[in-house]
Amino acid sequence: MMKSCSVRQPANVWPWRPGIAFMMMLLMPHASVAQDYPEKTIRYIVPAAPGGASDLLARLLAQKMSEAFGKQVIVDNRAGGGTIIGTALVAKAPADGYTLVQVSTNFVINPAIVKALPYDSLRDFAPVVLLISAPLVLVVHPSVPATSVKELIALSKARPGQLNFASSGQGTASHLASVLMSLVAGIQLTHIPYKGSAPALIDIVSGQTQMMFISTPAVLQHLKSGRLRALAMTSVRRTPTLAAVPTLSEAGLPGYEVTQTFGTLATANTPAAVITKLNGQLNRALKSPDIADTLRAEGGDAVGGPPETYAEYIRREIPKWMKVITQAGIKLE
Repeated sequence: MMKSCSVRQPANVWPWRPGIAFMMMLLMPHASVAQDYPEKTIRYIVPAAPGGASDLLARLLAQKMSEAFGKQVIVDNRAGGGTIIGTALVAKAPADGYTLVQVSTNFVINPAIVKALPYDSLRDFAPVVLLISAPLVLVVHPSVPATSVKELIALSKARPGQLNFASSGQGTASHLASVLMSLVAGIQLTHIPYKGSAPALIDIVSGQTQMMFISTPAVLQHLKSGRLRALAMTSVRRTPTLAAVPTLSEAGLPGYEVTQTFGTLATANTPAAVITKLNGQLNRALKSPDIADTLRAEGGDAVGGPPETYAEYIRREIPKWMKVITQAGIKLE
């Protein structure tokens, strides 16, 4: 008969604890990634043509990041498809933080207006930071007999469908701002879409169209000269540039808010430590004097904050525009 025996571990052997070991294995690689990142060039995609406000902001931020990281950050303009083409490149990129995209308000509008996006707006991206927010201003041609939003609404109800509004294109912020006002106020307006804000502005200044939601810098000179009249801002608070102009919420449409935004996204599953590092550098860049001056000139405000702030904005805005576009029956032509 064999006797049972026990094996004693030497006293100097550290007992293995799976829980602690597993946690160390998880944490050490992420700490290393954060410390070493970036080790190569970062590609910062702008899904718009060079020369616009989005491109200018991206180039200023890329320069700041390059200086801070000691690695080059290259702006890559990939215009087309209503910003979808460039944005899709990041959805399919490796989740390592070396491919980023600067998106605009179109990012939260497209899921409601484009039937088959080549990406999932919530699952395929990692929000880094909400960069800036800029309101639109509701302007009318002087021939329109309305000097306030209440008078404009009354005029629209007296002439259903006879007042028209210009926009920079189907599904853009300038288009949907008017649609939202129509739904909230219970009025009918006729939409005249243009290929960009520049040709739309030409026609409203000349009186070919009657009203439009547009960025403040684009119309400031026309407001000062009296060629256009400002009725309201789309932001929650008044803007210092046009301090005398009320918000639409103040003017009789409580809760109304539409802003143009820009934010930075990475690919989903990018290590949290890398997102944190990018977020910190972009927040610092937004506070620099030259970027702050540029934003003020463009009528925008730096937002910044943690990635969660941007994630919450995206989660809130997508269903908001889904509801507006469904109620209005908007479809891409």
